[in-house]
Amino acid sequence: MRTHTPDRLAAAALLLGGAGFIVTMSIHPTGVHLGSPADLAAQAFLTRLAHGIALVALPLTLFGLAAFSRRMGLRRPSALAGLVFFAVAVASVMNAALMSGFVQASLMDAYVGASPAERALLPRLMDYTHMLNQAWAMVFSAASAAAIGLWSLGLLSTRGSRAAGWLGLAVAVGGLLLLALGGHDALSVHGYMLVALGEGAWLARVALMLWRGWSPPDALAAD
Repeated sequence: MRTHTPDRLAAAALLLGGAGFIVTMSIHPTGVHLGSPADLAAQAFLTRLAHGIALVALPLTLFGLAAFSRRMGLRRPSALAGLVFFAVAVASVMNAALMSGFVQASLMDAYVGASPAERALLPRLMDYTHMLNQAWAMVFSAASAAAIGLWSLGLLSTRGSRAAGWLGLAVAVGGLLLLALGGHDALSVHGYMLVALGEGAWLARVALMLWRGWSPPDALAAD
């Protein structure tokens, strides 16, 4: 198998993106706690930091998976459809990150110097922002699982990549089951940590394939 420098760059991007998602969820606040100004400032800083990391990790991951789709061969329906679904997932979760990481943090900042009447309204705005975040996060969960499932179906039909295919199918099915059956926990910080770990493991496996110069042994693969 040949090794291509662009493939190694894509592999590095996937590793950094997957690690960024895991770091985001590991430091992600579990909710807004309306305490002292110092407490709110600390929460606002942490949520901006966590979601700022995510906003850097997401385009890195999309870049890596675009290169992976190209290596699979964009004339393969599974490769092209996987890329489209993952692009939808990235757009959705970036909106979720902006809602939770920056709009919510700005509302926390505003709460510190707000009047009593404003303080009565701001928690409702925070709840509304959280609902928007959850809606976008739900789209991400479904679309990213669908993308990994589609890519994995293509890998199962390709020699030398079936292990990644089976791993991806397990991650995709697990993510969809968590979303369908997990209730409130499916969109909690702990639920998303499970998603981050599962998808991170699959991204690491794909990154290893690209680093080693993997290429499908048929004419549909792009060089």
